[in-house]
Amino acid sequence: MAKPRHPERKRLVEWYGRVYDPEDIDLPAVKTNIAKLARCHAIGKAAFANSRQSER
Repeated sequence: MAKPRHPERKRLVEWYGRVYDPEDIDLPAVKTNIAKLARCHAIGKAAFANSRQSER
């Protein structure tokens, strides 16, 4: 929301709590959380596949 006159800007700034600054992003934390989600997704897919095989 770089455009100060964008119609949604005020609402999004209120929702976020302050003006968004991309430099505030903690990239290592984001990468860690994405890796955790990927592991959970892979485990879930494997568990689902195993459950489907045991039904046969």
